[in-house]
Amino acid sequence: MLSILQGCAYTAVRQHKDYHEYVKDVEYIVIAPPAVTVEEVTFTGENNQLTDKKALIQSQLINLAKAKLKERGFKVVDFDIDAEMEKDKDFAFEVNQVEEAFKQTRQELYDGQQVAEEEKAKFNSSLGPVVNTIANRAGADAVLLLHYYGFEKSSGMVAKDIAAGVLLALLTGTVAASTTQGSQVEVALIDGDTGAVLWVNSRAAPTLSADVTSIAMSELPGTNAVAQNTSTVEDKPENTAPPAPDNY
Repeated sequence: MLSILQGCAYTAVRQHKDYHEYVKDVEYIVIAPPAVTVEEVTFTGENNQLTDKKALIQSQLINLAKAKLKERGFKVVDFDIDAEMEKDKDFAFEVNQVEEAFKQTRQELYDGQQVAEEEKAKFNSSLGPVVNTIANRAGADAVLLLHYYGFEKSSGMVAKDIAAGVLLALLTGTVAASTTQGSQVEVALIDGDTGAVLWVNSRAAPTLSADVTSIAMSELPGTNAVAQNTSTVEDKPENTAPPAPDNY
């Protein structure tokens, strides 16, 4: 029994059972505005939002995601969803609905059960047609969602951890490692036509950095033509189509 457990590898990846069939029709991908939280964890529990670091990490997340998508043979649509949301409240509502739909689907994908590596490509979850508005407005075949949480501890919190570590060492002779910062990212690729959740992965790192995104996306399967020289892949020109009507 022990040997069986030792030989079983688990993964955070959730991949649609028909991923490779869907990807045949996915050429252009639009990146939704990353949902980012970066905070200072304090001794009192009243954490402080680190807005400057949040803005920097948001930008880095998009750039890293673009690079990984191109590396996998996809093309990235240059479409400013944030700007469109500012101009069109109905569109902003639709974008928020996509996030809400994904939160519900996440419960289905991550139901508390571990998934073995060989079982990761057997999922069949969908957000439904709610994603259509984003994909159609951007002229994209799929939408990439990014969710990021990062933290760093305040000096008071670090001092508390050190004191607790010293006490533990005195009592047990064991030195506990304590991180002063960390991050976690979740990346999801959604089919723009059907809303099918094509691929999801989540990774964490003991650093406050956007680089964890590259680690998570390194497991994203490429297109059927990914073997070609991806350095020749060009971005689709910025979508300049007029805004969709309010009842779109």
